[in-house]
Amino acid sequence: MDTLKACLEVMNAMLPGMTFNKQRMAATAGQGYSTATDIAEYLVKKGVPFREAHEITGKIVLDCIKKKIELHEISLKELKSFSPVIGKDVFPTLDPAASVRARSSYGGTSPSQVLKQIKRYKKIL
Repeated sequence: MDTLKACLEVMNAMLPGMTFNKQRMAATAGQGYSTATDIAEYLVKKGVPFREAHEITGKIVLDCIKKKIELHEISLKELKSFSPVIGKDVFPTLDPAASVRARSSYGGTSPSQVLKQIKRYKKIL
């Protein structure tokens, strides 16, 4: 509890002076395979059982790592080699902004959910 309290005090002091480089953040958001989960969800929506979708996604990520490319750089032909159900409609799911918007359940990252949490905590604080 002491550590948490100290961290919150530091964060509270730090936040007013923080600035964010939005262009840099947007440029790097899709790096590091951050949208891999979205591929698995895409496959599930196409009827692939989650266990299999997870395995396929893992193979896609490993292939990208070996080739030193990001997920959005892999070709449709390469993706289809992992699963024939993958179509060109997979590419919008690899957009980090779309990934964030897709998380619309309670407490999710979608803008509407974030705004709800901000309003909630403003009332509490």
